[in-house]
Amino acid sequence: MANEERILDLKELSWPQIDALDRNRTAFLIVVAPLEEHGLHLPIGTDLMLVEWWQQATAQVLAKRLPDFSFVLCPSLPIGASCIPGFPGNFEVSQHTLRAVITEVVSGIALWGYKNIVVFAGHLAPRHLIAAEEACDIINRRFGEVAISPMGAFVRDMLRRRSDGGFGDAIRRVTERVPDDVHAGWMETSLMLDLRPDLVNDSYRDLPPTHLTTGDMLSAERTKQKVAGFGHIGTPSEATAELGREANRNSVEWLAQAAEAFLLRKGHERYRHGTFWRVLPLRTDFPRWAAGAGLAALGAATLGINSLLRRRKKE
Repeated sequence: MANEERILDLKELSWPQIDALDRNRTAFLIVVAPLEEHGLHLPIGTDLMLVEWWQQATAQVLAKRLPDFSFVLCPSLPIGASCIPGFPGNFEVSQHTLRAVITEVVSGIALWGYKNIVVFAGHLAPRHLIAAEEACDIINRRFGEVAISPMGAFVRDMLRRRSDGGFGDAIRRVTERVPDDVHAGWMETSLMLDLRPDLVNDSYRDLPPTHLTTGDMLSAERTKQKVAGFGHIGTPSEATAELGREANRNSVEWLAQAAEAFLLRKGHERYRHGTFWRVLPLRTDFPRWAAGAGLAALGAATLGINSLLRRRKKE
C-alpha cells in the first residue's frame, strides 16, 4: 500500500472502515490548539494551522519509516487554556475543562480498542501542555499505555537545543538578539511566513518589540497591560520565511522521532512529560491539593489545641 494511502482522514471514514483498521498498527493523531489572538499581523488560527501542518507532515514522515502502520488524522479540538487575555478571538476554556475534554475524546478512541494515540497540544502555554499530559496519564491508567502528549517535552528539548547551539546559524543569531519571544513574535511569524504568507499582514515589519518577564507572564493582568493594543510578545520584525522553514523542519523531525518512539514503545518515556510538569502550582488539581493541605493543617492544629486544653483542665 502506498504511503499516502495509509494516511487517512477520520471524518471521511465510515465506522466499518474504522473498525477494519489494525488495533495495534494504527496511530491516531489529534491536534488540540486554540483559536487565539496573535497580534495585529497574524490570524487567530495561527496555532491551529501550524500544528495541523505539523500533524500532517509528521504522518508523512512516519508513513515512510513505519510501513506496517496506518495513520488517522483526527479533526482538531480548537480550544486551549491560558490564552493571552483581553482580546476578541480566543476560544479559551479552563485548564480543568481542557483536561476533561481531551480525556473524554481520547478515551473514546481508546474504547474503540486502539493502542496508539498521539496528542499534539499545539499551544505552548504551560497549563495547556500540562492539561494534555494529565489527560493522557488518566487515559493510560484506565486503558493501559495507549496515549501520549509529547509537546511539553518538545518545549524542553527545543530550549536545550537553543542553549547548546544546536540550531542553524540564522536561528542561533536571532535567538541571541531576541531571547524572549513567546507569542506572535519572530518565531510564529516566521513559521507562518513559510507556510501561509498570504495570511501574514505586512505590518509585522514595523511592529515594536514587546518584552515580558516571567513574572509578567504569570500574571494575566500584567500580561494584558503590557501587550495592550498589540497582542504579541516578542519581536515580529525579525521574522523571515527562511527562519520559519528551518523551524518547521526541525519541529517535524522532532515530532516524528517522539511519535515513532511511542509507536514502537522504545525510549518513549522521556516524551511523556516536559519541564513544566515538575512545577506543582501549574497542575490542574493544585488548588484542590492546596485546599486539602490547608484543611488538614487546620484539623491538626485544632486537635493539638483541644489536646492541650484537655491536659490543662486535668491539671
